[in-house]
Amino acid sequence: MKKIKAYYLQAGKPVRPHVVEVQKEANGSSLNELCKLLECDAIDIVKRKIGFNDYYIVCDDEGLLKKSIPSAIEIPSLKTKLVGNLLIFGGVDDEGDLIGLNVEQQKEIRQNILQCGFPEIKKMFVVAVG
Repeated sequence: MKKIKAYYLQAGKPVRPHVVEVQKEANGSSLNELCKLLECDAIDIVKRKIGFNDYYIVCDDEGLLKKSIPSAIEIPSLKTKLVGNLLIFGGVDDEGDLIGLNVEQQKEIRQNILQCGFPEIKKMFVVAVG
């Protein structure tokens, strides 16, 4: 089994977003591990631009239905609201399996998310920038 890197953002918690290693099974990322990290029962994967590149964000598929989960990110121009904890991956391969972040991608996310420099982000309850 291989481990791949993703940015982990915890909504509503004073925990600075950080890189985590996610176990990748021979047939792709482990659904159980993704659900455990995100503290949810079902996931959704959305493709969104951060900085100049597209990334794949894994989020709680039922998050909008749960009133107790805080918003992680709102992007008004895309009419997008992602709630709950998030994992950001670098892409997907030809089979649709998630690909981990490389060093340059980690840097781009850090510059745009951690510093709240992403101009379209209206609210971000994820970060305690310091």
